[in-house]
Amino acid sequence: PPLILAINPNEAVQDSGDIAVAISGQDFSGPTAWLGQNIPIAISSAAPTLINGTLSTNIPAGIYALTVRNADGQQDTLQQAFTIHPRPNPTNTFDSDVAFVTTFGPAAPPTDGDHDNVQLVFFQVPTSAPDRLYLRIFDADTGNTHDEPDNPVLPNFDTTMVYTLRGGPGAYTTPDARSHEPGPVGINAGTLITQFTLGLDLALDDQWLTLPISRTQGELVGGTRVFKLAIEGAAGNDGNWYQLTLSAVPTDNVGVAGARIFAYSWCLALPSPNDAVALYPYVPAGVATVTQVNFDFDVSAGASITLGTPLRDLPVLGLSGNGDSASEDFYPFAGEQATTWSARYVAGDNPPSRNDFSLWFLGDGTPLAIFVAPTLVGPP
Repeated sequence: PPLILAINPNEAVQDSGDIAVAISGQDFSGPTAWLGQNIPIAISSAAPTLINGTLSTNIPAGIYALTVRNADGQQDTLQQAFTIHPRPNPTNTFDSDVAFVTTFGPAAPPTDGDHDNVQLVFFQVPTSAPDRLYLRIFDADTGNTHDEPDNPVLPNFDTTMVYTLRGGPGAYTTPDARSHEPGPVGINAGTLITQFTLGLDLALDDQWLTLPISRTQGELVGGTRVFKLAIEGAAGNDGNWYQLTLSAVPTDNVGVAGARIFAYSWCLALPSPNDAVALYPYVPAGVATVTQVNFDFDVSAGASITLGTPLRDLPVLGLSGNGDSASEDFYPFAGEQATTWSARYVAGDNPPSRNDFSLWFLGDGTPLAIFVAPTLVGPP
């Protein structure tokens, strides 16, 4: 059988054009090659120890295994061999051109899609990052341009949000902070950096709000620093749509090398029919069962949820529908652990309104970190 040793390069940015790849190994003979389940590599030449080919980067972002099959049917697979990074999009938290992070006021009904009216988001930065960093929030107020009124016919925004940024001991490592439904202990653990309440504020509408922070204010975890931002619906029944990012400068969104954003549950919004978003739950080594949960994912023709592991594409059969929840178990193969999976959510052709929904993942019953980009490195 063939033996794969490496692929070079082993990463690319989504939609960056066709790239030349070289697969080194042994005993290649009349081979075909592909990533994941069925993404082909166009082979231009093949020798017993080297395959040259071309890969299109117009494929979903994620972590992929590489398989080479010889003409006689024997094959080899190199696990977690290639990473496709999402297209750069500094103005959106997610791998999406349209999705927003969403938090509703506590008086909103469950059919609005927010399962607990609080969003915890973690920002992890390496100790090599600059000391001065900037957490930026787009459209932090509740009202007008990017927010969702309880009554779209007669909007009357009366909802307030409490934003709380914490670091220091316990901000992340308190177990309840890493829950898909955190309570007061997890929300309030850690050292307070800043806290403020916002409602309708025209000065912040459709604008970026910048919070300067010092890297050393984050909780020291595993050689990195972790910050926790809590967004809580304090009053009212409207939906707050916003974006979050971490920047190296105060006046623009300039990525911080090595920084990562993740949460243990997300509530988000797809504004229009057929909109899509992808997220990346990390499946630790040794996990036997991965449970996908979606809440209030509105269903109409074309609506879908698909999981992509390094080896397989897995359609999700249980779509929750309005005001309900659905879950489904999946069982990892070898090579599908110690990596992120890709979770892609596509709104239907005609959702009842903007599709707001919540999602989380469990690994053997324990909440999994859900990153905004693929990674082979687990949470701290």
